[in-house]
Amino acid sequence: PDHKAIKPYFASEREIAMINASSRSLVKYDTPMGEVEISEETIRMYLCPKATVEEAYIFLQKCRFQRLNPFLGEAYLVVYPQTERSPRTAAMMIGKMAHLRRAERHPDYEGMKAGLIVLHDGAVEQVPGSFMLAEDTLLGGWCEVQRKGKTPTFVSLTLKEYYKDTRFWKQMPGTMIRKCAVTQALNEAFPSEMAGL
Repeated sequence: PDHKAIKPYFASEREIAMINASSRSLVKYDTPMGEVEISEETIRMYLCPKATVEEAYIFLQKCRFQRLNPFLGEAYLVVYPQTERSPRTAAMMIGKMAHLRRAERHPDYEGMKAGLIVLHDGAVEQVPGSFMLAEDTLLGGWCEVQRKGKTPTFVSLTLKEYYKDTRFWKQMPGTMIRKCAVTQALNEAFPSEMAGL
């Protein structure tokens, strides 16, 4: 049977240079959770196979600068495929745990509460956690962070402004909007500690 010819891929000089740099040595840096040893090749093999060499390199440098450990879920490299309405893009996503760990290490952190904003029996209610009844309508998420000696930081977010047409938002919109509220509240309560996240 006839087979379509496969076009050979020729890496650019820039990609070749990055591959050579990656293969020569691993990048090592310290984080509050311990030392990280990683390379662009490791990122592409185990963390984000769809990433290009350049995208993996930029992600690695951002993790090193912000002292994030991608192996512990503190940062993710996500590639969104090209569609009719948008080009292919790669984005660095900071995990909720990175924000929580930084807050917990601060001596003034005194905990937080978070949950959902739902329409229940015709009334808008703030419920704790991510649980909601089947007949409720999800409207958004909220979070309140307690910091010693300061007024509590309260954040409420509208689902419509944050919803994305991705698998996670489709499967668990409540969890996702609550997570957004938590990270935003922690950023506002501890702006210096969360800088760069």
